[in-house]
Amino acid sequence: MPSWEVVKSILVTLGFTPDKLAPLIVLGFIGYVLICKIRINPVKDLLNKVDKSLTALNLVLLEKKYIKNDFYSQSNSPIQLNAMGFRLFKESNAEKIYLNFRDNYIKILEGKGIKTALEAEKESFLFCLNILSEDIKFKEVQDFVYNNPKFPDKESGNNLDLGAVAFVMALQLRNDFLSKHPELLN
Repeated sequence: MPSWEVVKSILVTLGFTPDKLAPLIVLGFIGYVLICKIRINPVKDLLNKVDKSLTALNLVLLEKKYIKNDFYSQSNSPIQLNAMGFRLFKESNAEKIYLNFRDNYIKILEGKGIKTALEAEKESFLFCLNILSEDIKFKEVQDFVYNNPKFPDKESGNNLDLGAVAFVMALQLRNDFLSKHPELLN
């Protein structure tokens, strides 16, 4: 994932809205162009280290918020969706869109050289978070999240965000990926 996407996903996770992100993205793009134009290797090496660190930080933050949260999942090993997770997957229309593009998504994950089931789970989550926030095919899912901030209801005390939908979709993608690659389960 390019470094700007990692930074963007971290900022969105931390609550920065797109209108607040636009100036940061423009500055990041300008900085990126300048670095590419100057082609300073030490800076490129430093940016690669920052990118890897931000990816690791992103995973830690996302795991803390979603993977450890059992509102949509059962705390089995491996993590599986519970009834509320399946309901969110269906009612948000993420399931319908996901099923139409599942084979493409699995091919993308296959291109990442995944070597373990845990790596498949983490890559699935990052991939789903990215496409849900950037792919226009998921506009109706984004609209669902916007229109249902207290899914399933106000009494549940649950605050719905795009990360929760990415989490439930990622578990399905992980399961489908691992069913095509059972050797990763050993």
